[in-house]
Amino acid sequence: MNCREFKGYVFDRVLGEEISASVSEKLDIHLAGCRRCRRLLRETGNAWRSLEVLETVSFPESLSRRVVERVAPRRPALRFFQPPRRVGRLALAAASLVLAAGLLLLFYRFIPSGPSPDPLRTAITFTDREIPGPDPAATLDDYLRESGLILSGLESGSYPTWGSLLSEIISRDIQGRSNYLLESGELDPHSRSVVGELHQAFWNLLQEGRGREQEPLVLPPGVDPAYLSSAIEQYRTSPAVERE
Repeated sequence: MNCREFKGYVFDRVLGEEISASVSEKLDIHLAGCRRCRRLLRETGNAWRSLEVLETVSFPESLSRRVVERVAPRRPALRFFQPPRRVGRLALAAASLVLAAGLLLLFYRFIPSGPSPDPLRTAITFTDREIPGPDPAATLDDYLRESGLILSGLESGSYPTWGSLLSEIISRDIQGRSNYLLESGELDPHSRSVVGELHQAFWNLLQEGRGREQEPLVLPPGVDPAYLSSAIEQYRTSPAVERE
């Protein structure tokens, strides 16, 4: 087995996927003689486990707005089923985002505030002007559409495992968008109620599925995709005056 072949099994090893005895033996033999692949396996595992940090990390609203502004418009194509390798790449991307955001937060803590940006602040934000936040109305519309697609997949049984569902929630940044909306202070009570209910449901799914990525998906009590889809539809069809 060469390094290229080994890379095809890295995420299976990290996620604990079932591998035949013959292939597993070849992987072990290759690892024993290849320092580069041992490092790849170790770093990939660390990146996946680092996702637990997301439960305790919080950032200033100004930083959240900058991140959402850049990420929200980039919607990936709909993929109801994601193989295990997809989950591993998402873990690496998420870990990189956490590290980058943490460095930004560290810089901001030691930069004095003032009416005009100093060179360091300008270098961090790549502009000497204030960065406007994303449009809450557009973000809300995108969030409801993306959430509706996942709920539709749940109703049709398109997610065979917990891993396939979690990768979809993460790749669409469902919780990131709902966090921004709930923190923005610009939602009317009706909109806040709908977003809050969806946010709690997806949070429950993320918590329930963590560590069970290879298990068949069985929705926990209290998460009803049909009800949530209906709530989104009722919100979209309700007169705007009722949302104020």
